Amino acid sequence: MARKKNDGKGRIGGRAKGTPNKVTASLKEFIKNLIDNNRNQIIADMKELEPYQRLLFIERLIGYVLPKQAAVDIQSQIDAEYKALERLIDDAPDEFIDRITDKVLKLQEERNNEQ
Repeated sequence: MARKKNDGKGRIGGRAKGTPNKVTASLKEFIKNLIDNNRNQIIADMKELEPYQRLLFIERLIGYVLPKQAAVDIQSQIDAEYKALERLIDDAPDEFIDRITDKVLKLQEERNNEQ
């Protein structure tokens, strides 16, 4: 009898999850060796570049080493925090919600009295 997908016995054929493609792995290794074996030449070539070109080259290299930071606008961040707060409130027991609400109202009242 043939195995069925999701039978609890693991993957059916193919590469194991996370195993790199052989061609990709060999190409990455080739490029790594190419760069490693030509470091001095790359540094010498960089020194001959104009400062602006040198900075562009370094900036492009950084993209392969450091993760890019996603731009987040303030409104998107506020919306995400409100959604997280809504999920938290939906999952919390009513007793805790009542206590939090009482505390917030008390703090608002104290702040209004100070002004």
